[in-house]
Amino acid sequence: MRRILAIAALCLLCAAPAAAQLPTTPAQTPVQPPTQDAKQKPAGEKVGMAGAEQAVSARVQEFLAAIRKGEEATLAPFYADDYAITNETGEVQTKAQRLEWVKGNMARLSTLDYQDVKTRVYGDTAVVTGLASSQVAGEAKLNRRFIQVWVKQGDAWRLVAGQTTTIAPAQPATAP
Repeated sequence: MRRILAIAALCLLCAAPAAAQLPTTPAQTPVQPPTQDAKQKPAGEKVGMAGAEQAVSARVQEFLAAIRKGEEATLAPFYADDYAITNETGEVQTKAQRLEWVKGNMARLSTLDYQDVKTRVYGDTAVVTGLASSQVAGEAKLNRRFIQVWVKQGDAWRLVAGQTTTIAPAQPATAP
């Protein structure tokens, strides 16, 4: 009997350190190192390559040059057929309506310039943000923040959606 008790005690002594190393809560569960795929494409982050960003940035500059000229034949291929933009007044315009708007606003659009442009590519979709400004002689300078959504359709990047917001020009600080 003493021999059985001694063996049981020895088993308990050996099991105690092993049990102390087992996780007791989910927070203590050992974390597996990330796989090579997880390191290359983190969830929720952009997965595009620099080449795609450069291609979209070049397309945006071509679009800016075309919009300054206002030629419908040159400008129309930049827009997807189902293009829609929400303008600074909250009106939603289709591709056809936007092309008509461009024709009617050539004086202002001929001076259009983009600054602070950032391009983010997510597979076959790109989001471009920036500041658009223009000024016609004798009128106040217009500043608008914009968002453009570009999608790769075939071999070309096309605008599928956009949004503009008028922002007030920076005011000089006043003394307290």
